[in-house]
Amino acid sequence: MAILDLPLADVRGSEVLAALGRVRVPAVAVSGVYRGPRAAEEVRRLGAFDFFEKPFLVDALVAAVARALGVSVPGLDQEAKDDVTGSRPLRPEELPEGIAAAPLPALE
Repeated sequence: MAILDLPLADVRGSEVLAALGRVRVPAVAVSGVYRGPRAAEEVRRLGAFDFFEKPFLVDALVAAVARALGVSVPGLDQEAKDDVTGSRPLRPEELPEGIAAAPLPALE
């Protein structure tokens, strides 16, 4: 399994993806430079199993790697936690009554 951060410094990403494909090594590409659906389509056309734009959820990358390898990872079906704080968004039923009852401010 390979995770490529595109663009690469010394070689073309397309060459690396092609070489990995020839030896049947699945690859997932990530990039903070290449963006949008056209970039994702092109990277997949070149042989990447999946593509992520930065920033991305680590759990989503782990899930893509698991799919590429054909394995299951327990716990990935749970709601993703924040990478920094380890917290997760509260569900409405978990909010204290006063906060849940407060009206939302109107956005103008």
